[in-house]
Amino acid sequence: MTWILVILNSGIFVLSLFLIKEKYNPLTLFSGFWLALMFLSTLELFNIKKADTKVYLIVLIGVFSYAIGCLIASELNVKFSISKRFQTSSDAQHNINYKILPVITLIISLIMTVYFLRTMTAMLQGYPLNYIRSNFTDLIIRNEFERLAWTFIFWPLSLSIMPMGLYAFYVDGKSKSYLFASLLNTILLSICSGGRVYLLFYIIQIAFFTIFTKKSVSFKGRLFRNIALIATFIIVINVAMYISDERQITTSPAESLYSYFTGCFQYLGFKLKQAGDVKYSGGIYFLYSPITLGLMILKNIGLIKYPAKFLSAQATINALQEYTKVGNSWFNAFATCFYYFYMDGGFFGVIIESIIYGYISYKIFRSLRSHPQARNIVLYSIFLITIFTSMVRWQFGKTEFFMTAVYVILLTRIHQRKTETKNAH
Repeated sequence: MTWILVILNSGIFVLSLFLIKEKYNPLTLFSGFWLALMFLSTLELFNIKKADTKVYLIVLIGVFSYAIGCLIASELNVKFSISKRFQTSSDAQHNINYKILPVITLIISLIMTVYFLRTMTAMLQGYPLNYIRSNFTDLIIRNEFERLAWTFIFWPLSLSIMPMGLYAFYVDGKSKSYLFASLLNTILLSICSGGRVYLLFYIIQIAFFTIFTKKSVSFKGRLFRNIALIATFIIVINVAMYISDERQITTSPAESLYSYFTGCFQYLGFKLKQAGDVKYSGGIYFLYSPITLGLMILKNIGLIKYPAKFLSAQATINALQEYTKVGNSWFNAFATCFYYFYMDGGFFGVIIESIIYGYISYKIFRSLRSHPQARNIVLYSIFLITIFTSMVRWQFGKTEFFMTAVYVILLTRIHQRKTETKNAH
């Protein structure tokens, strides 16, 4: 039965190759990514067993629904790109505000260096990186104000520097310092949080920008960028190995990679069984980040208390971070984006929210094609992260990631408004 589901998924992938010219379109990437994961999972390497058929069925329904959302977006001629009054002139540096970006990059780099030094100090005091990772807000962050600043400002701005720095270097041909700053912030954030996933974020984005700008760069430029890509890959691999060693991960690199990308099926099955007859939230998991922001503001000004449904969803999401032994392996977090959709409404939630996800992804892709400006390109690179880490979680359900997209929009809109005002005179 599982193989039938794999074949059906391959049909969606092959169809996307014929329907859409650009191979970096969201439908091809999303269906191809999950096809690869499903196929690898069926091999049952390193004694990691297949999950129940229900799990693969949920994934297939999710991929199929995502495809429907992409097809709806490709057929409906609905304006999603920048409105005309906010479109920039040809000398507007593609909407990146290069007066503000260097300042923010410098400030955030210094702040992340402080957190890096605190993390290294804790490690020298004998705390394992795994312990620091699990107790970061208690051990490294000093107070409640700092915790809020880390969640809503420092962490997401550090993430936003990653694609914006790569855009500045690869698309606008700015100084190599932007490339260095994006890599530096990625490494600092990875070590501070003990999370290798940010290294994956960086690989996804640097690969995208390399492919996206390939035709517009001279041979000499391509040579330098390829050398930079190889050097970056070597650095990222070494940082990932360092983090793995400090977290006392003893499995081989091959087994770690295999479980990293395919363990999500077993973990999703385990979490669904654990949930039992769950009371569906009706959309809280999908909209968790904006709901969190809204409720936090209302609570702090004394208008409301947190609703029970929200607290229940919050507890469930936090519980995903706890390590759980499934079979012979230990997992956390990797419940897939479809777990969030399922918790909102069962199979119906998977269908509706996957359609919405596909629709938005393809709309941003269309905006990228029709208006290849900074905001559209950088936002699409962020959506690529959600695709290639969809085996982990619904990334926009993580407040820090949601705020990353918000900061990208705000930074580019600041420059658009300035340009608009200048043009008006």
